[in-house]
Amino acid sequence: MKTATVSAYVDKDVKERAEAILSQLGLSVSDAINLLYHQIILRKGLPFPIDLPDEPQE
Repeated sequence: MKTATVSAYVDKDVKERAEAILSQLGLSVSDAINLLYHQIILRKGLPFPIDLPDEPQE
């Protein structure tokens, strides 16, 4: 299997919090990205709804 590198800028606190949860689930960041990408392919879109909120968030 050929692999490719994915690079992204993420807020440091968000990254740390997400990685802690992934670790508890027994997943690496690479595992999570691969899962997300596979779901995008299967669903031909994001695996969750993206909507605008009714009211602006502060």
